[in-house]
Amino acid sequence: MGQASTRDAIKLALDTRNTPVIAVTGAWGVGKTYLWNELSKELKDQKLITPIYISALSYEDVSSIKSAVTSLLLSTVVPEGKWALAGDKLASIFKSLRHLIPDSFKIDVSELYPLLPSIKEKLPNNIVLVIDDIERSEGIDISIFMGFMNYLIENVGLKVVLILNQSKLEGKSKRAWNNLREKFISREVELVMTCDESVGIGLKELDGRISDAISPHIKKLNINNIRIMHHISRVFDSLSHDIDLNNKSCLDLLSFSIVLLTSLHFNCLEGWPTIKEVLDYDEYVDRADEGQEDWKEEYKKYGCIYPDDFEKEILLPFLKTGHLNKVAFKQYIEDVSYRINNNAVRAGIRDFVDKVYWDVRYKKIEILNQLLVFKSQAEFISAADITVLHKMAVKYKMVTSVDLVDEWLRKNSLKISEMEMSRHDFMDFYGDVHGKINQLYRKRYKELYPDLTLEQCIIYRASSSGSSDWNDIPIKNANSDDFRKLLIYGDVDLQRSIYKFFKPIYQGNYLGSGWRIRHKWCLKLQMIWPLLILMSELRKCGWKKSVTGSN
Repeated sequence: MGQASTRDAIKLALDTRNTPVIAVTGAWGVGKTYLWNELSKELKDQKLITPIYISALSYEDVSSIKSAVTSLLLSTVVPEGKWALAGDKLASIFKSLRHLIPDSFKIDVSELYPLLPSIKEKLPNNIVLVIDDIERSEGIDISIFMGFMNYLIENVGLKVVLILNQSKLEGKSKRAWNNLREKFISREVELVMTCDESVGIGLKELDGRISDAISPHIKKLNINNIRIMHHISRVFDSLSHDIDLNNKSCLDLLSFSIVLLTSLHFNCLEGWPTIKEVLDYDEYVDRADEGQEDWKEEYKKYGCIYPDDFEKEILLPFLKTGHLNKVAFKQYIEDVSYRINNNAVRAGIRDFVDKVYWDVRYKKIEILNQLLVFKSQAEFISAADITVLHKMAVKYKMVTSVDLVDEWLRKNSLKISEMEMSRHDFMDFYGDVHGKINQLYRKRYKELYPDLTLEQCIIYRASSSGSSDWNDIPIKNANSDDFRKLLIYGDVDLQRSIYKFFKPIYQGNYLGSGWRIRHKWCLKLQMIWPLLILMSELRKCGWKKSVTGSN
């Protein structure tokens, strides 16, 4: 039922007597038209058939198909190269005589088909009329269409090949097909493609490494639609036009997203959710919709994507509009390449540190050589990891020989001086990292986030339980007069923040490192500004909440 066996079945049907109508059926995109084109070329070259091909998609009704078929059959009678010239002469004659012809008298080529039997003897005796895409033309009346085909078979001696997906016939067309199928169709040949066969056809023009990367995903999703594979190929061609995608790790990362979202965009995966539901995976699987449990299992089965900027900001807009954000895609690939290298180096560092710690046979020269390897990869090493390696170099007295930190700063200083990071992200570089690296990050932090005022600091601390004291300098340096001014001149929201800042400490709720730091500074303030004075000042400012009251 694949390409080879279907090809043989069609040839056998064409050679069989009393088999005037052959229906080649199969799902959309499995390669029915592709198969016929290949077979038709072969048989035509062998002069076994004279094929005439028409796609019903180009015609709005049976009348227009009659016109097309009549014209094409007449063209086989007129010597090659002269049909267009004859048509031009006929058109010229009709134009010159138009004023003599009544308006009510019109000539439609579709009405000339009864004349075809009179030229039957002049037609090639091996004509095969092929009508494709019948189910896609909503204006075709199947009953009238089959009547016309039957006329050509009975009176002109043609063989007819119909190429269609009969499962997509609907309504009146479906009923007519089912009623007339037994009488009209001589043989049905179904094309059912395996994924392997479809991949061999659909991806044959892709670069081998790209084809190898996406083939497993196509097979996993059980896609056998060749046209969808052509769409997928075009997406890869566009993405790789200016950017090298031959990196295996990049291909592995992107290929499933491209296969899945392209297939969903062209409605190839029946029963699957929409693209929006795939991209909003977490929200989707948490809904209580009917069938949700099944889709949880589907996502587990196929290992669906956890989308990031590539899917949402690059691929999906490209599928929808045809416009590729090349700048964003190039930056994404650079980031991905860096992340891949970073992960590989990080794994190498962990293995190395474990071996040095546990394997007493590890020689000092081996440690030195490996540290020098990591030095050459400094741009892919994190601040924390380079600090670990530096400590190892100190332990084995190799600091001068290796000089890891200076090399790391040389390769990463510019990037850090230009990076955009949130306050929270900077906390990762505040802990146990080398002093020079810490200073570099602090400098960038101050450029992005200048020191807070006491008012800003109080508001920040009242809404955060973070353990870092980077933002606590105004509190450390504040005295009672500074707080009194805020209470007197501040607005009600600020007063609430001040009260919220102090309240947990006086209630004894200071669990966790963040609360302990806050408690430490509150105790300092309490010594210079007792609780009663604080509450008195709050009341003077018109804020009447008690310590035990709600926030």
